Amino acid sequence: MAKMGLKVCGWAKMKTEPDDAVPTYEAGKIIGKMVSLNATIKNAEGELYADDKLAEYLSEFDSGDLSMETDNIGLAEQADLYGATYTEETKTLAMKPNDTPPYGQFACYRVLMINGAKKFRAFRYMKVRCQIPDVTDNTRGNSISFGTQPIKGKIMAPNFGAWYEEIDCESDAAALTQVKTWLGVAAA
Repeated sequence: MAKMGLKVCGWAKMKTEPDDAVPTYEAGKIIGKMVSLNATIKNAEGELYADDKLAEYLSEFDSGDLSMETDNIGLAEQADLYGATYTEETKTLAMKPNDTPPYGQFACYRVLMINGAKKFRAFRYMKVRCQIPDVTDNTRGNSISFGTQPIKGKIMAPNFGAWYEEIDCESDAAALTQVKTWLGVAAA
């Protein structure tokens, strides 16, 4: 399998997180075009030594750090991600020290090459809480260098169900439809 591309950054706020059912989400939206994604997964590990050798070993998901970049994220969408305030009349984003980012899900899809054929794989992280990312800006010199919009978050396991899901799709359109279905985005 060769990864060839990454498309669509979608987000939906978590609505409910029951103890005995998968989380539900508010209607989500596509918030940007994907540039990059890096998920660093942390596992809780345990070892038991007996009779002078390793007798038992266990490794389970603990959490993860999610780092993504998109082409752009609107101010209203940034307010949703970071628990900030967006005022539509003045088109103003305001971040306060006591803002609490909500939990939510991120969904995207990969473009793959498998045995000479293009394949598509939609995936999502079920429970993520974003944090305000570092910002780097540069002035324009004698050449144009594009900047991107960073997103940072902590991946967690929900109370019930999977923390990550991935599904093979037959086409680019089917992968986009899967992402929109997960996010509850109305079909255009």
